[in-house]
Amino acid sequence: LYATPQNLINAASQGIPVVLLAYYFGAAAAGCYAVAMRLLQAPVNLVLNALRQVLLQKATEAHNQGQPLMPIFRKITAGLAAVMAVPAAVGFIFAPWLFAQALGAKWAEAGQYARWLIPWLALSFCNVPAVLFGRILRQQRNLLIYDLLLLILRTGALVAGGMLLSPIQTVALFSLVGSAFNLGIVIWVGFRVAGRDRELAKIR
Repeated sequence: LYATPQNLINAASQGIPVVLLAYYFGAAAAGCYAVAMRLLQAPVNLVLNALRQVLLQKATEAHNQGQPLMPIFRKITAGLAAVMAVPAAVGFIFAPWLFAQALGAKWAEAGQYARWLIPWLALSFCNVPAVLFGRILRQQRNLLIYDLLLLILRTGALVAGGMLLSPIQTVALFSLVGSAFNLGIVIWVGFRVAGRDRELAKIR
């Protein structure tokens, strides 16, 4: 009921930036964004695909056995933040230079795009436990609303940027919206997990 529209919304979120950047700024801007996203997402997805399965199994078992979830949630989220902190900082500082060295000088601009996408992707890396725990706590409806609002505001950021800002400023605004939502879902699910643990403690 919720997974199908969520998947459609996520697919739209992935495709809309390329379409709108091409519309407002041309194919070169869209190409730089696409290359930056592909190179940044590849290592992140490699780690997360393995992590999701292990974390989902562990968290589901703890939930079904009535064990506290907050220690797992806090430990995994903090661990992911620690793992991502140094690569994100290095990438933010050196992304244009790294792209120029790896792909050639003409792709340095893609590195500029990557620089401003890194904060969003870093927080996206850290919010995986929040999304999984939200599902375990049966917050699928609220997660669908979250994804829908994110799509709307991301699209609004791209349109506003296309009308008023430069391509890189537009990508930075787009990333800022995603970063805020990623941080927000971690905080919101954290409160949900803490509330669930308090209820269990009362029952015992």
